[in-house]
Amino acid sequence: MNYLNAKERNAVCSLLLSVGVAEDIIKNKHTTKEESRRLKKLQEWSEKYMVELFKRVPTEHDRICQG
Repeated sequence: MNYLNAKERNAVCSLLLSVGVAEDIIKNKHTTKEESRRLKKLQEWSEKYMVELFKRVPTEHDRICQG
């Protein structure tokens, strides 16, 4: 498949938002080292997923990331 349907695009957008929220939580400094470590893993694995996703469906990058 070389595109994502609307539901899939919304799910990817939600994942991107959660990564951004994770960054905000880490910056807040009210997390333990373990919590921060796990949030950073969330960011790392999400980034790896996005790289693979956009390799498979490169045309979706602009649709998702630009609005």
